[in-house]
Amino acid sequence: MFNFFGGDPNDIDCDTFENLVKEGYIAIDVRTKEEHVQARITDCKQIDFYAPDFKQKISELDKNGKYIIYCRSGNRSRQTVSYMSSNGFNTAKNLKGGIITWYNSGRKLIQD
Repeated sequence: MFNFFGGDPNDIDCDTFENLVKEGYIAIDVRTKEEHVQARITDCKQIDFYAPDFKQKISELDKNGKYIIYCRSGNRSRQTVSYMSSNGFNTAKNLKGGIITWYNSGRKLIQD
């Protein structure tokens, strides 16, 4: 559901992301494996948005779990949150602006 006054209620900023991870939310990177290896947020699971088994892997997650989804710019993660919401997941949030916003905020990235 879109909120005309405050944007998408499932979008969160970097500060909220950090707080929710501390509360036990699971961070999921939906970028490709190659993107994930280059740079990623600490302690995240990776599920490739473009992989043929993407929907299957998402569906295998606990629908009662609490998730924060991110990608490069927020597009794939927003689509993922929408898919999860439409398929019975109770709590899925999108890191608005993706890893680009995370990096631009000066936060740490893991790089291989």
